[in-house]
Amino acid sequence: MGLMVAEGVARGAERMLENADGFVIRDTNGTFVSPIDGEYSDMLYAAAGQSSTAAAILLTIWVGSWMVFPVMYLQVTKVFEFRGIRSEVFFYTLFGMGFPIFVLASGVLVGRDLFVWLKLISVMGGNIAMMQVKYLMPPANRLVHMPVVGELRMSKVFSGLIHTVLAANIIEAVLWEATQLQGQAYNFINAASGAAQIVTIAFTSKRFGVGINEKNNEKERHLQSNLTPIFILCYTMWNMEYNATYHPEKAFYYIIVSLMVPLLLAVLGSFDWLEARGAILCHSLVLRLMPLSLAGPVNACLFIFFDAFVSEYLRYTWSIISGLLAIAMIYETIFRINMGKPHYSFWWSSNIEVDERHPAVYYRDGDDKNDRNSKIMLSDL
Repeated sequence: MGLMVAEGVARGAERMLENADGFVIRDTNGTFVSPIDGEYSDMLYAAAGQSSTAAAILLTIWVGSWMVFPVMYLQVTKVFEFRGIRSEVFFYTLFGMGFPIFVLASGVLVGRDLFVWLKLISVMGGNIAMMQVKYLMPPANRLVHMPVVGELRMSKVFSGLIHTVLAANIIEAVLWEATQLQGQAYNFINAASGAAQIVTIAFTSKRFGVGINEKNNEKERHLQSNLTPIFILCYTMWNMEYNATYHPEKAFYYIIVSLMVPLLLAVLGSFDWLEARGAILCHSLVLRLMPLSLAGPVNACLFIFFDAFVSEYLRYTWSIISGLLAIAMIYETIFRINMGKPHYSFWWSSNIEVDERHPAVYYRDGDDKNDRNSKIMLSDL
């Protein structure tokens, strides 16, 4: 009889949980209300993070620090070379593609919504393109004959692969924010900023392409995405506002890990911003979508500064700053085009061109050795 009563109580509790939208926890720090409509494990870890906000912040910073090594450092640094294959190809395959593809194929990712899955797959595609460009395709200053379009420089082919993926990711977010979110003025201001970034990417891709640099005596190989500093700041502010409006309960995690860490790496001159952003965002999405047994600590970052992210004042502030930076970004891009400034590098970073030639000079296979530097494309004049 007692066993039957216990089973009945358990079934009743289960039905109550199935119909619940959240829960309330009262502790020494006050009352925490979880409005999330999702996994109960997420809500439990969110409550744990709220009970010790400082610990959740430190945890988020730790996750962001882990992204730098091994995820980024081993993907750009030659630790060894075996039969002509640099170690970065192995580590790029392992960390940049192998781990995310294995997780995706295993079916263990917890489903959230279609947009997140599309974002993850598109970012993985961008990482695959980056590895192809850096290690497997011809040098940036080689001229090749392409079907239909004819002779083309590889730096423009690189742009077609990499800048297009970046533009596609921005288009996804712009359309989502303009049509599916709150429908407030800050949404449309931010969407306009994103549209300006897409136009800027098109001009950058057309004029400058994507190069490849090696640093520190050819030990580190990086992309040269040729995106301007103001573009990077504009994108960062735009994406911060987008995170705050799209998923305020997760915004702190994504802002710190996938936006602040790449920005810090770019400011220090350690990595190309686009390269760092692509790799770190991919791993941020995978960690956030993993099931409880693997992503529990990440879920403790839920609802950190939630009240601030749902504040219209903050959203308007970020969207307006992003809009102002978009105007400055357009002027900066025009200036760089008119003044012929294709690259932006900090003065303390020593770059060595992979091809040991000026990046504005292109050559064909079979060109005479003494005449290789004579071929300059019309758009370079």
